Amino acid sequence: MTVGANLGLSPAGSRLASLVLAAAAIAALAGSAILLRAERSRLVWSRKKEAGRLGGELERLSTGLVKLSTGDLAVSIDRTLLKGKQAKEKIEWTDPASAEMGKKVLECVDNFDAVTAEPCLRLFYVGSDSYEEGRVIGRAIGERLKGEGSVAIIVGDFSSVHFDLRRKGALSVFTEKYPGISVVDTVATGESREASYDAARRLIKRYPSLAAIYVTEGESPPAVAKAVIDSGLAKRTWVFGHDLTEDTMAMVAKGVIGGTVSQDPYAQGYDPIIRLYNHIAAGWKPVSPRHLTHIESVGPEDYQRFQNESQKNCGAELLLAQPQKRTDKREVVKIAIIIPASHGFWAAIFQGAMDAKAKLEGLGATVEIIAIDLPTGFAREASYYEPIVNRLASEGWQGVALPLFDRALIATLNQAARKGMAIATLNSEPVSLRETVIAAKRHAESLIEVSASLAASAEQSGQSTLHIGSTMETISGNIRDQSKEFDKVGQELGTLVTNIGRVRESAGESASFAGKVTASSQDGIAAVSGMKTTVKSLEDAAAVAEETIHTIVADMEKIGTIVGSIAELANQTNVLAINASIQAARAGAQGKGFAVIATEIRKLAEESNRSAGQITKLVTIMGKSVSSAADATAQSLERAKENVTNTELSEKSLQDIAALASESEKSMGIIFSAVEDMASFSREIKASMDGLIAANEGSAAAEAEVEEATTEMSKLATDVARTAQSLSEMAKAQQMLLSQFRSE
Repeated sequence: MTVGANLGLSPAGSRLASLVLAAAAIAALAGSAILLRAERSRLVWSRKKEAGRLGGELERLSTGLVKLSTGDLAVSIDRTLLKGKQAKEKIEWTDPASAEMGKKVLECVDNFDAVTAEPCLRLFYVGSDSYEEGRVIGRAIGERLKGEGSVAIIVGDFSSVHFDLRRKGALSVFTEKYPGISVVDTVATGESREASYDAARRLIKRYPSLAAIYVTEGESPPAVAKAVIDSGLAKRTWVFGHDLTEDTMAMVAKGVIGGTVSQDPYAQGYDPIIRLYNHIAAGWKPVSPRHLTHIESVGPEDYQRFQNESQKNCGAELLLAQPQKRTDKREVVKIAIIIPASHGFWAAIFQGAMDAKAKLEGLGATVEIIAIDLPTGFAREASYYEPIVNRLASEGWQGVALPLFDRALIATLNQAARKGMAIATLNSEPVSLRETVIAAKRHAESLIEVSASLAASAEQSGQSTLHIGSTMETISGNIRDQSKEFDKVGQELGTLVTNIGRVRESAGESASFAGKVTASSQDGIAAVSGMKTTVKSLEDAAAVAEETIHTIVADMEKIGTIVGSIAELANQTNVLAINASIQAARAGAQGKGFAVIATEIRKLAEESNRSAGQITKLVTIMGKSVSSAADATAQSLERAKENVTNTELSEKSLQDIAALASESEKSMGIIFSAVEDMASFSREIKASMDGLIAANEGSAAAEAEVEEATTEMSKLATDVARTAQSLSEMAKAQQMLLSQFRSE
């Protein structure tokens, strides 16, 4: 059935309609062919254009390499292929292969520009070597995986030099030592824990046999470790990262993070401030522009040796910089430090800066600590730092310390440095061949100066050595003379020590004898004192006896008088009795009785007279005896008085003897102590003299060695002078070689 028949046309109309439709179909096919050809031509043109751009970029890269090979280190290449901070346009690629090629070419251009980038005019850098950090982690990964396995890398930011150097350091270790380890993917997460967690989950899902994930920054390893745990792959897929934050160390303790790197952040906050102060206030200049902190790998096996770096001062006190004595006359030294944050890893750096600020209090320094503290992530782009640096420069701050993550910030820092601000970088800074060559030139210049100084010092040292040799000859003669004198003095000291020993023994005996004399004197004083009391008593008794005798003599004289009276009375009585007898005889018988009485009275008178005579005789005898007793008593009294006087004199003499003996004992004690000290001192002198004699003998031997060493020193001084000359020539040759490179 034809088309025309269906439309109800005549056969001719049907044929015409068929022809029209055929023509239309042919026209449509022709149009499609024309369109296909046009599209193909457009694609070919686009690819030619892309190839031309790639060729042009490669041509610029080739030209740059040629200039670099001729020593032009200031050459740079403008990026025009892919979007980026330095790209001038955005290119939409039609061919995936061309897009991949463009990416590789752009990476080559970036690496080339990094080699010849403008160096930062910073004074010094304090921090770790980022490339070496990556190598440390690379070795830890290789050892943990035993040299086999696939690894994915998570970077904070592709544009960060800090992270890129770590990544390249790890890759260099894989290439050199662990070819069985392959990097299957690299992603950027902007240092976001959430983004890093999600990226880790995707990587684990995409690569089921993934052996390890390496995170080049210190904020996200705990989040990546959590992703591994949530995926049920703990201890099968290892996580590796940086820094010793509390969260990271917790995951190390669990055995999920297989290794992390400590870089001493406390010193990175403390040292730059102190060193800037020393430069501004005391004129200090660094010998080396890079002050690298200690790097150490930490794993599940040894994590307990380390504490959370945010909770302790990680810098060893003896290794930290100390403020120098100020020589600058300005009133205030103004120093600022800028850090991306005050939490996480940066907390230890913040604490180090706070301690440095406290250290400089009272030294005329003002320190401002500026922590940017973004709501999320860390400030790494130059745009965060440029206005702060410009503000500090305009306000007259003399120094600033900050991390240098973005090369775009170098121009601003160099502008501030040219205005007189001292710049210190910390934690991160880019490194270029251009900067290395400039540093090598400066070192060559310093080496020439040092070599000249070393040559002059060597010449002076040679002259001094000759003078020393001459002096040593004189000393040698003196030593020989001294040896003789020392021997003589030693003998005399030996005799002195012996004599002092004898004196010591005699002094000891004298001291003992003085003690005995003192004791005996005290006993004598006590005895004389007792005798004195007895003699005094005898004197008193003699005095009483003398007085009694005198009384007796007086009484006897009275008795004599009475006896005389009695005799006289007896005589008178006798006369009366005789008279009475006569009268009785006259009376006759009447007087006879009276005559008897008179007779008796006469007898009694006669008896009384005889008794009185006898009493007189007795009194006379007693008087003589009493007189003799009185004389004896008087003599005894005189002798007693003399004994008392003699006893008192004896007592005083004994007291004087006792006092002298006591003083003698004390003096002998002092003498004994002095002799003992003298003996000890003499022994020490003797020992010292013996040692001196031995030392002198040793000096004589050492003198020969010194003389030999002096000769050797003279030779060495000559060698040093030659070496210094060689170093100077090498430095000049290096300077000439480096002068071929144009760095400005």
